[in-house]
Amino acid sequence: LLTITGVGLITAVTIWAYLGDPSRFRTAKQVTRYAGLDASVHQSGEKDHRGRISRNGCKLLRTALVEAALAVARHDQGPLGAFFHRKQRQIGHHKAVVALARKLLIVGWRMLLTGQPYRAARPLLVQRKQRRLLEVARAVVDWDAVSAELWPEDVQRTPRRRRVA
Repeated sequence: LLTITGVGLITAVTIWAYLGDPSRFRTAKQVTRYAGLDASVHQSGEKDHRGRISRNGCKLLRTALVEAALAVARHDQGPLGAFFHRKQRQIGHHKAVVALARKLLIVGWRMLLTGQPYRAARPLLVQRKQRRLLEVARAVVDWDAVSAELWPEDVQRTPRRRRVA
């Protein structure tokens, strides 16, 4: 997922964590519905209206995808950037960002499903992301030592008093 322009470590982890096993979704429509990026449908009789996104899925996943879509819109010169600029002319900026977030989700799902990297990946950008990932992995913090330093042992063991009303 890090090979996609605009998708950083946090977004990649969020997509991976919320989608889990990608084979549990049979179609892209199921994935977008899970994230709440599908169009809401209002039907009555012969009337059929498709409105805004349903927002029935995970808000954190949607937020991460929209933030990644904004980054792609600003920086990507590849197919995803071209998709955004085409949609922006057709439907406006905000709706184009949501459409790009949906497309990012589908691309990420397909990549997780097939195990293939993003086709239009920029090698230098991917190397920079991999270096950053290694830096984060090496910076493991011993949280027990930090908590012992912040809260001495005598403070940790004293029980808190309850207020009696």
